This record gives sequence, C-alpha cells and structure tokens, in this order.
Amino acid sequence: MKKKLIALAAAGLLLTGCGSKETESSVASRANIPADSVIQLNMQSAGYQVNLNDMTEQSGISMLAATNGKQPDDGFEGLYVIRANNPDTLESYKQTQQFDKQIDHFRYIVYTNDAEYGNIMVCGTEQALKDAGVTGGN
Repeated sequence: MKKKLIALAAAGLLLTGCGSKETESSVASRANIPADSVIQLNMQSAGYQVNLNDMTEQSGISMLAATNGKQPDDGFEGLYVIRANNPDTLESYKQTQQFDKQIDHFRYIVYTNDAEYGNIMVCGTEQALKDAGVTGGN
C-alpha cells in the first residue's frame, strides 16, 4: 500500500507539469541575471570568447554569446543572453535557433514582459551560467 501511494504521488507530481502553459518564470525560482556588461567581464575573465551582436533595429534582438571554443564532444561550455523588444520576437528567435541541439546539459531561463528583465532568454551550460554569475532559476 505504501509503495502504491508513493507511486501515485510521484505520478501526480509529474503530471502537474504536463501541458502547463505557464512561463518558466512563474514555476521556477527567480533567477538573478547580472547586467550584460558584468556577464561579459565574468566570461572574459573565465577565458571564454565573447561576442556581442546588436540586431535590435533590424530584427528586434540583441545577443551576447560566450563560448570556450570547443565542440560539444570536446567539452563545450557556452552561454547566450538574448534580449528582444517583445515576447513574440523572443519566442520566434528561440524556435529558429537551436542552441542546444548537440548539448545535453543546456538550461534555459526565459522571462517575458518582466519588470526587471524585459524580454530575455538566457541559455547555457551549467558551468557557463555559473561563470557568468547567473544564479537561481530552474
């Protein structure tokens, strides 16, 4: 009987996340995301190659990318901070860019219409997020 209750409770917990339309920010703990300039300094200090690409006027997106220059099979670590002028642009960009298609340990933090962060997606490997100073989130 105890095993059945544990299995039922576990199944219930798993199902509560299925089909939910809530944003990650509403179900996850709040992330602390430093300013882009701080992330850039942190990543450069940790030996990452950092690129800034401001395409705001053309596409409504700006992106900070930092990688250690390695391939996924050779110990890739990387981080991408994408800011958008509206939530639809951010979602569209996320769908077209498959940052994690070869990396199993990518984590996403997405906030839309957020009072503090606006429309932002931070994604990266756990080590790169740590190196950048990003804390919290799911």
